[in-house]
Amino acid sequence: MTTEFEVGGPLFAPALSLDPVQHAGSLEREALSALRQSRFVDAYALADRRCRIRPLASIEAFLLRASALAGLGESDAAREDLRLALSIDPDNLAANRLLLRSGEIGERLEAARRILARETDWNNLQQVLRFLNRTGQGPVGSCRPGIEAIEGWVAWVDGDEPTLIVEGDIWSGQICLQRDEGHPLTDPQYAAAMVRIPWSQVGDHVTLHFAGRRGALVGAQHTRARRTPRVVPPLTTWTEGVRQYTRRRVAVIVPVYDDFEATRQCFDGLLADRPMLVERRIVVIDDATPDLRIAAYLDNLHEQGAIELFRHRRNLGFAASVNTALDTVGDEDVCLLNADTLVPPGFLDALSRSANVAPDIGTATPLSNNGEYTSFPAAFRSNDLPDATMVERLHRAAARANAGLSIELPNGIGFCLYITRSCLRDVGKFSYHFGRGYYEDVEFCLRAKVVGWRSICAADVFVGHAGSRSFKTEKAPLVHRNAKAIAAAYRGFDAAVAAFVDQDPLKGARQALERDLLPGSEPFILLAVPEDTDRSSVEELVASEEAAGEPVVVARVGTGAGRISVRLRNSKGQVPQNLTFSYAWQDATRGFGQDLATIPVSRCVVCDPSRIPSEVLTILPSAGKALTVHVHDRGLLCTIARTERGCPVCQGPCICDIEGLHRARRPADAKSDQIALVTLLRCAESIIVPDRRVKFALERRIPGLANAIRVVEPAPVPPTVREHSTLPRVGVWGDGAQPAVVDLVIEIANVFQQEDDGASLICFGETLRDLVLKAAGPVFVTGEAECGDALHLARRLSVKKMFFPSRRLEPPAAMTRLCSSLSLPVARFGEPENRRDRDNLYLPRSMKAREVARALHAWAHAA
Repeated sequence: MTTEFEVGGPLFAPALSLDPVQHAGSLEREALSALRQSRFVDAYALADRRCRIRPLASIEAFLLRASALAGLGESDAAREDLRLALSIDPDNLAANRLLLRSGEIGERLEAARRILARETDWNNLQQVLRFLNRTGQGPVGSCRPGIEAIEGWVAWVDGDEPTLIVEGDIWSGQICLQRDEGHPLTDPQYAAAMVRIPWSQVGDHVTLHFAGRRGALVGAQHTRARRTPRVVPPLTTWTEGVRQYTRRRVAVIVPVYDDFEATRQCFDGLLADRPMLVERRIVVIDDATPDLRIAAYLDNLHEQGAIELFRHRRNLGFAASVNTALDTVGDEDVCLLNADTLVPPGFLDALSRSANVAPDIGTATPLSNNGEYTSFPAAFRSNDLPDATMVERLHRAAARANAGLSIELPNGIGFCLYITRSCLRDVGKFSYHFGRGYYEDVEFCLRAKVVGWRSICAADVFVGHAGSRSFKTEKAPLVHRNAKAIAAAYRGFDAAVAAFVDQDPLKGARQALERDLLPGSEPFILLAVPEDTDRSSVEELVASEEAAGEPVVVARVGTGAGRISVRLRNSKGQVPQNLTFSYAWQDATRGFGQDLATIPVSRCVVCDPSRIPSEVLTILPSAGKALTVHVHDRGLLCTIARTERGCPVCQGPCICDIEGLHRARRPADAKSDQIALVTLLRCAESIIVPDRRVKFALERRIPGLANAIRVVEPAPVPPTVREHSTLPRVGVWGDGAQPAVVDLVIEIANVFQQEDDGASLICFGETLRDLVLKAAGPVFVTGEAECGDALHLARRLSVKKMFFPSRRLEPPAAMTRLCSSLSLPVARFGEPENRRDRDNLYLPRSMKAREVARALHAWAHAA
């Protein structure tokens, strides 16, 4: 097994394309070539970079990385990549074949079923049969619906002929299967036979299962797909842009299958709503629920006259349930409602008002914690379900903050979908093409769009949604399979969705809702950090502050285009997630002060205040909150001490001039920054610094701080390394978004290239110029990485030493611990704490880039 990179191999040779368009494909090709040659480290590095960079990696890249990890003997990590690949495409045959060989027993059984559903190679199917036979699954089969009939095959251990039970709408019976000598799966051990069941014999719905035994039958339930004709509505001339709202009749349709508690909560809220603008009736479809409590609960509501109840003999899925209810709808609007929703009082009136405010609106969807496009507070993902009280509060806040606001969507969302009577009349019923569920609502809205109807989000309505409780583990395959069907049928839909996500038209509505909610929220710790602070450092600060038991809201403070911005994000995913304050330089102090007064802050924590505008810093001491300051940036000392004659701290070229880390400055003198910093430090209850040198310098520059300053030193790095590589490989961990850092690494790469003696650099993370770095010398850039990734990357890529290229910023504590755990010597700017430390390299902060490069090259080769 290869354990080292080869000099001149694909990582450092011209074979890897540096063309931005061709680079991603080149990574996959070279990774595949390395795998075929059993160069697993190379294959891992190349595939791993492909998984980390844009454009977003396809499933093939994750499969390449999984194969490389398996070759390196890391079976657990390989399985994680297979799981990730299957989360992208649950039906991918290659991924399922690999998981069938290496997964845990439950995963292997699921992979076997997915292979049975899609595999066309009889040799691969025989492997699945042998596995299922060993697990005692009994007969195995796969059936698929066709235009005229359901067709498939069944295989079993020879001599144990199974009976197939057929339950259809117009006929139910048994099929006794017999050995077919000509079937490809028939051999001395197994018997197999083909199955064909005409639709004309069984009707539109059919369920299949084996009699009296366990078995693995893929395709046990089928609904005959019938095309719904598209009707183009006649052109209508409107004399007004907005039609007058009138009282309407609405049928609320609730399909029910599983989860008794969620169903009960849904009906508690629905029945408690007393709409005043609409005349409502509730139509419930019991889709053959397996829970007797649900059946009894619905019967009780029906007997009380609260609902109209319809019951299916077998589970037919979402579309069939909705269509059953639509058969009862007359001259009414419709509101489709999932049984796992929480609805607040007044939601139906508000949805009806939004849906009928303009003549071309076909569907309306509310905001929700789990509403895809309409999700709140975090966009485009599932947030935790609030309780009923919080749902009502969110609905009232949305009504205040976004009164009358509607935003056009690519499609409506079926968890709570209001459909106008005119749209329903023009579009027809829901399609049966999507099996048990997912994307019928999308397809309906896209059919409506074809004939002129718009889908909107009613941003002044909020409905809670649990999500995925009925489908459970079936969700991912159903979503992926049906999404592909939608993309094939409606060209341009994927592009429209991508554009919506990129532009995020609902961002303003979420911000307005958060502004309304924040004053009444639980007090939190405000953690102010410079915009470019790396995620790992922020996560460490958040973890340390959360130990106090209060939530933490991170405020990233940035500058640009003549403005100061403060972006708020709650570390626990709660409110706020979208809120950004933006101010012109001259208005920032007043504006930030007013906004800070409206939010419930219990304590302020400031990280690296020398990189935060003084307009923001000035407000924090006057806010009356307890203050803590963390210092990772040695530029703080320069900012405090600097005069017109230079920087007395650096006593030569100032590290702030060499490295920058400058924000876009407003036209003001440095004295304002000094005054704001000194005032902030004097008001701080605690000032946390990285070492004693910074402590003594602060005490000397600002008398009276001694009692507030606390030194938190990182774990010591061992002075020796027991293993030495014949090919020196130096890891580089720095802020690749800073031009000065990238320029320094390019200079180092040029020196390594000139020496051409096998030394190389592995840059962790992204940089401003990944491909320029690659062209400069023997450099490999991993792509986006966090401190949590670095442990595996350093070990798998055989990194022997680590370099921190920032002259100003202290290395993240997590990276210091990593170097300690792997016994990696480090090179960094500064002075050693221990004069006897000979193995780590300490560089003067003002050293020129060329000298740094030569010193690092010599250190890389040192034993």
